[in-house]
Amino acid sequence: MLGAVGALCTLSLMIQQANTQNPADWKAIDRALGRSGNLQGETYRVGFPRNDLHVTVGAVTVRPSLALGSWVAFEQTGDSTAMLMGDLVLLPVEVGSVIDALQRGGIEQTALHNHLASESPHLVYLHIGGRGRPVALATAVHEALAFTRTPPPATSAAPWKIYNIGSNSPEELVHVVSLLEREFGRTAVKEMVPMQPGDVPATYADIEDLTREIGFRPATKIEEGIARFAKWYRDYHNV
Repeated sequence: MLGAVGALCTLSLMIQQANTQNPADWKAIDRALGRSGNLQGETYRVGFPRNDLHVTVGAVTVRPSLALGSWVAFEQTGDSTAMLMGDLVLLPVEVGSVIDALQRGGIEQTALHNHLASESPHLVYLHIGGRGRPVALATAVHEALAFTRTPPPATSAAPWKIYNIGSNSPEELVHVVSLLEREFGRTAVKEMVPMQPGDVPATYADIEDLTREIGFRPATKIEEGIARFAKWYRDYHNV
């Protein structure tokens, strides 16, 4: 009986050792891709927002954080192997060179289709997958993206970082003026003129970095914010 118990313990130990694998070196992935990612459970995800693109659907501007984000994700499958999946946002002119580079690196293309309708400029979305050494897969992705205008990540040697904080959506200027009029009880002097050189149709604080890295998303509505500002202004200036 003792011999049988000893044999079972030895077998259990052998199975545990066989199932144990060294953790993946995700920093090596970062170096190969030229940017950092985030570990989400057992998946290491790296994003490549296409901030270089200005895409519209009718009168609506498509935010990079909404539908213009290329990404790849790695999941470790062994001591020195991983599975890769991803989705690349591409201009049609970029597709051929990107696919050639991916295939040279052993990465397959599983789909090429549209996510948007009637957008300008036209975009296509390339779904990819592969298995192999993580650094080799990352290198292939990096070389493929070199054939696109995907911007590099912002870098700085400063020991701090600047984040946009805002509602992450544009507000009509006339609505903001009307709120100020309501809070201060006065009618603004308005002069409606055509768009001037340097004017933009819409702008807002893009808080993608803030949300991704800190997890904070502002929730104050414009009406509440203007009301608080007006109260501070009256209190500060005693008016």
